[in-house]
Amino acid sequence: MAERGGAVIILSTDRIFFQLVSPNIVVRDHFNKRTMDADYVREKHGILPGRYVDFMALAGDSTSTIPGVPLVGPKGAARLINEIGALEDILTVAYTVPGKLGMMLHTHADDARLSQKLARLDSNISLGVNLKSLRYEKTQKP
Repeated sequence: MAERGGAVIILSTDRIFFQLVSPNIVVRDHFNKRTMDADYVREKHGILPGRYVDFMALAGDSTSTIPGVPLVGPKGAARLINEIGALEDILTVAYTVPGKLGMMLHTHADDARLSQKLARLDSNISLGVNLKSLRYEKTQKP
């Protein structure tokens, strides 16, 4: 639906959906009465929504049992992504990152890749339903 220009609201408190945020997709937290768009993700996590999977791969997420890389954390993940780029680029240059952080990135590269796979939502599945059948149609009163 979003690919065709339609607006999509994902009703969830799960941050894993931030990876889907785009100009046509937002996440709505009903309990906190908050709509989370790309600006929210950028302000809250310091990254663009398109990099949220890499962010989770590095920082981890205990609520989703995604381990991440030890010692990185959310601020470190955002800094690495903004300075270097995608997860694979970060892991490729891990040896140039100074101190324990570089050592952890190098040592836990496979964990980071696994975390990335765990965090990535599969958006290429068949739901077995035609979106047209879900449209709301006003009924005509006689």
